[in-house]
Amino acid sequence: MANSCPLSDDEEDETAELLRELEKIKRERAEQKEKEELENAAIEQDQREKDIALGNPLLMPTKDAESKRR
Repeated sequence: MANSCPLSDDEEDETAELLRELEKIKRERAEQKEKEELENAAIEQDQREKDIALGNPLLMPTKDAESKRR
């Protein structure tokens, strides 16, 4: 059985254009999400490295350690 409400060529073209625009928006959102996730991972890695460095007195000598050397 054929479509009960056939679309004109103009309506089909408009529908196709809307679907292309929707796919473009979905792709852009996915790219933005991936970019944000990569940025967040880099920030977390930097923070982890800072935490490790601050937790190790050999990597980050304090003023107390410097004064004891004298």
